[in-house]
Amino acid sequence: MRTLEDAILSETQILTENITKLLDLVTKTNRDDALQLIEKIRLVESKMALVSTFFQTSLYATNCIEEGVVDGQDEDTNRPAFS
Repeated sequence: MRTLEDAILSETQILTENITKLLDLVTKTNRDDALQLIEKIRLVESKMALVSTFFQTSLYATNCIEEGVVDGQDEDTNRPAFS
């Protein structure tokens, strides 16, 4: 009977050590790697905003050409052209 109790205690001790190692790894990842990932994501976000702006500008210009807007004058309005 003593060997079963020793085996349970031994496995419990191994489990505790593994949980401690896992906690240390998670703590290190949160402290170091997460900050680097956040900085990389911020860089990608700023580039995506720039690409989005260029894309929207391109779509606006394309729509203006297709609708017949020339030099800022639309045929169905009475507003003056912007020069």
